[in-house]
Amino acid sequence: AFSSLATDADPSERLNSLTAMEPEVAGIGALLKPNKYSILKFVDLHPGGAAALSGLVHEDDRLVAVDGVVVRGMTPQEVAPLIRGPVGSRIELELLRPGATQTTAVTLKRQPLVMAGPAERARAAGGSGPSPAKGPPPYTPPPQHTPPRAAP
Repeated sequence: AFSSLATDADPSERLNSLTAMEPEVAGIGALLKPNKYSILKFVDLHPGGAAALSGLVHEDDRLVAVDGVVVRGMTPQEVAPLIRGPVGSRIELELLRPGATQTTAVTLKRQPLVMAGPAERARAAGGSGPSPAKGPPPYTPPPQHTPPRAAP
């Protein structure tokens, strides 16, 4: 059985066949950030993502639990593996809406992750990449120092 893996096939073909066996990773299309109390809140919902399309998750909702796992004190990077899973699989979120005293259970179906560019990849990884709407600040050259002129 082992000898069938050691073939003369193109290495990229073997990699592609191994990758094809893995399920496609999916998520809910949302960006989480901790507030000053280390509670994760939804700060951005991707328009085509499961969270936004459901109409059940809103920006500023606080994430309490993912599939029964309480996430208080966890970073977005620690919560990401709980949210990601196979395409079409179900995920249950427990949310606390602003001003509410009771949590709300929401069930979503994971969808393929689609990221448009480096800023979105950085944000999804928990980085603070530039917002796609705003972009990086414009370049401002440093002021030029000109020596004072001598009086004639």
